[in-house]
Amino acid sequence: MRSRARLDRISVGQPGCSLRSQPHRDVRTALPNRETGGLMRALCIAPDTAISELDLPEPGAPSAIREHIGSSGAVDLGVYHRQALLHMHGDGHAIGLAQNIAAWALASAWRGIVLYPMHGPVVVTGRAEDGGVAALDDDLAQQAHAVAQTVRETLAEWRLRPPASNEAALSELLAYAARDVVPSQ
Repeated sequence: MRSRARLDRISVGQPGCSLRSQPHRDVRTALPNRETGGLMRALCIAPDTAISELDLPEPGAPSAIREHIGSSGAVDLGVYHRQALLHMHGDGHAIGLAQNIAAWALASAWRGIVLYPMHGPVVVTGRAEDGGVAALDDDLAQQAHAVAQTVRETLAEWRLRPPASNEAALSELLAYAARDVVPSQ
């Protein structure tokens, strides 16, 4: 089946990750709060390719994720890597949120196929053995940062030298993203 992915222009003025995101604290050394049960590392990838480090409260992670992606309702959950979950606005496309090329490139590289477009901010968390939300590990966080940086650089280059076609753009971007998600040795 032929993919229908299409790279649309990014609108920098559209909503990104919640401005309430906090600087990342190393979850291995963060002291757990007895009332909340602790914090877990996550990332929020904005449609403009910016990444925010998040500390999500363990028992309140679902509501914190909804807040960061700007959804009061449905949150779509994607498993594109066996150790990660991507949380997306359930109505992002329908309400006109900007396409999230960095999150799309990351998910496509992790799956090894061209996926459908993603819209709006995307929160990346780890995935527990039972399929639930867990802290994101350092290797996957590094891959997300690398892919987002690659997408930023590639989009900047395309402003000077546009790709020959949408198919060429998809192929080029996914080749770069695939390189960025190769596990470090």
